[in-house]
Amino acid sequence: MVEVRRQQTDPGETGTVAHRSNASPPLALSSGTVLAAAYLVGVVLLAVWALWFGGAGWPLWLAVWLGVGALVAHRTDWFLGIAAGPAVGLFVVTMLLRLTPLLGVGIATPVLIVHLAIGVAVAVLLWRHGVLTLDARLVRPLRQILVASASALAGLVAVFAIVVVPGRWNIAWVTSGDSITSLMFSRYMFGDGGISPERTNPVPVPYSLVAAALAPGRHSIPPEEYLRHDLGQLAQLWILVLLGAAVLAGAVVVASRGTASWWVTTPLALVAGALPLSWFVAGNALQFGFFNAALACFLLLAGWLVYLRAEQYPVPAYVVLTLIITVLLGTWGPVAIVLGSVLLVLAGRNLRVLTSRVDVPRFILVIAATAQMVGYALFVTVPDFLREQGALSADGGIFTSTSNTAIAVGAALLVVAACARLQQGRSHVFAGVLALTGAGALLVVVFVLLRHAVPNPWGYYPAKFAWLLEALALVIILALIAQALSVRLDQVRSARVVLVAGGIVLVGSLAWQITPLGPGTSAVSPIVEVWRKTGIAASGDAAELAMRFATPGEKNILVGYADPSTDAYVNSWSLQINTTDATDPIRISAYALDVTKIDDVCTAIGRFESGATIRTRNPDLEASLRAECSDQDFSVVLDG
Repeated sequence: MVEVRRQQTDPGETGTVAHRSNASPPLALSSGTVLAAAYLVGVVLLAVWALWFGGAGWPLWLAVWLGVGALVAHRTDWFLGIAAGPAVGLFVVTMLLRLTPLLGVGIATPVLIVHLAIGVAVAVLLWRHGVLTLDARLVRPLRQILVASASALAGLVAVFAIVVVPGRWNIAWVTSGDSITSLMFSRYMFGDGGISPERTNPVPVPYSLVAAALAPGRHSIPPEEYLRHDLGQLAQLWILVLLGAAVLAGAVVVASRGTASWWVTTPLALVAGALPLSWFVAGNALQFGFFNAALACFLLLAGWLVYLRAEQYPVPAYVVLTLIITVLLGTWGPVAIVLGSVLLVLAGRNLRVLTSRVDVPRFILVIAATAQMVGYALFVTVPDFLREQGALSADGGIFTSTSNTAIAVGAALLVVAACARLQQGRSHVFAGVLALTGAGALLVVVFVLLRHAVPNPWGYYPAKFAWLLEALALVIILALIAQALSVRLDQVRSARVVLVAGGIVLVGSLAWQITPLGPGTSAVSPIVEVWRKTGIAASGDAAELAMRFATPGEKNILVGYADPSTDAYVNSWSLQINTTDATDPIRISAYALDVTKIDDVCTAIGRFESGATIRTRNPDLEASLRAECSDQDFSVVLDG
């Protein structure tokens, strides 16, 4: 029997039932309000941590960029959101550091205050528009996000294990190749308080990012700890950029899937996401210290992801892509030209929408986005290029690569794109691939022609530029396979297995063409080397020596202190640690000093002008130096 109770409605009755019926309902906070408030509190705490306690600034940047991305995603989708957040953030940092030298207030405070202000505004907008409300709209893309981020999450777990397991972490992996140059130029920028107009700097974005990361908390540490602090911040940026590239690569595949099953999409996205963490991208970048190349790879992937969404959201995609191109112009200009060709395709296919004056604010936004990109190119990039164009024919340390690899990757991309176009019919993707490969091939030819006077035209810049485009092309190939399988072929299991497996084998075999250099390297991922302390992470003891002797105010030169290669490694840091300009002659000795030749050592001592300290464990060295460098001012310290 079910008992039914009638609510008491007689106004003369008293008691709890009547009392409850007349009570006002309690005020309830929505999930969106709670999460927006939590976001605001988090942003404020991160700002306080960096401003008052000298903590790292990048967690605040990341929180703000994710918030910006969430706002964009609310109006479009999460694919555009994850590309828009970093694009806006990097644009703000770069433009802000062009103003800070004029203000004379340093770097740390302006960057953090501006991010705090943006974060507060973002929190208000997140609350006002209910962006973080836990409903189906917010939860629906979670599977897409998890699949796209799976490889990056695995990489994050591996990095966390390296950090927390005793004896696995050392900073050596971030000190190879051009890492010294990147850090020194970032320190010059830090000393200038931003991007100084008095210095020629054709690639200010990566140095701006590093300088802004170095700034928080640096004033509170002793000078002998500067290098350790700076390398630690650089290492964290490397990790963020590579993991971010892994997320974007996975997202490119997921955004291309159409109606393909998750059994098809997941393995392709996993391989695409693993590519930026593999030796092909991360290993080569770390071995040669190409931080700007790693950042350029991140931006290329972001740009292509934005282009994929242009059919659905032409105006937001156009605006975000112009920001990415501007940031790329300051990262490595030639790569921006490739994305510029894709932007032209986007604009041509959506010209009526982009130029429509029906929605005046939208039209103004398109004009402003175009103006900032063109203005930066004309007034910043072109003058810098004219001053530095001779450098594009220069040589440098580079991995083993041939033009045949570039041709093979380009041909594979075109063939797969044509097949996907015939099978699936998405013409805007095919048009973008044609623009990408055409512009890329043309620029590679230009780089080769600039080196016509040298014996090997396929050298540093052609190989480096082609490698970046190859990385993007391999991700696009995997995405095109997912696109092609979003129609009837996905229903044929044998075809599905063959195409997915074949695509993965194709990409793997092409990536394998650029193999690691040196003993102890891992052709799978540099993460393996860092765990094993081999390859790029093998010089941990030498890195500790560098942090010991590369101290501001000291002029240390190691000669006969350890083996010649270790001495040279430490000297590459210690000789230039006090420089304030890239033209200082001592930087020549920092890279070229042969410690086995007394004449070279005397030259380095002379470039210091006075006060050099020779660190050695060879008791006979001082007599030789006094005889050969009799007119130089130096002292010899015998250690051990």
